Amino acid sequence: MAAEKTRNQFPANYYLTQYEVPVKSHDSHSDSHSTEPHLVINWTLADHDVIDKDYGWLKTNYGVPLTEQQEKIERKLKNTEKFHFDKCNQCKAHRNYLDRNGNKVIDTND
Repeated sequence: MAAEKTRNQFPANYYLTQYEVPVKSHDSHSDSHSTEPHLVINWTLADHDVIDKDYGWLKTNYGVPLTEQQEKIERKLKNTEKFHFDKCNQCKAHRNYLDRNGNKVIDTND
């Protein structure tokens, strides 16, 4: 039922977007990362609570040095945060109504 409504309401490619996807180097000894353009699902279109901050909302402060596995997880979290920042129109619109301190600068309840 919901799939039928969505199919009739939006074009077939509505949920897809071009994005520079971070990829690992083919050299297993290299720690460098590059990007490649891909057509990806824009998961930010899903309804969610808006995020006031541009960056740092997935940031974790570790008191000890990160293990290699933790660094990989941290990198994935940062990539997720960057995709959200780049592609989420609902959070961009919300942030446009806030100043640097997070205070509302325009009343959106008209």
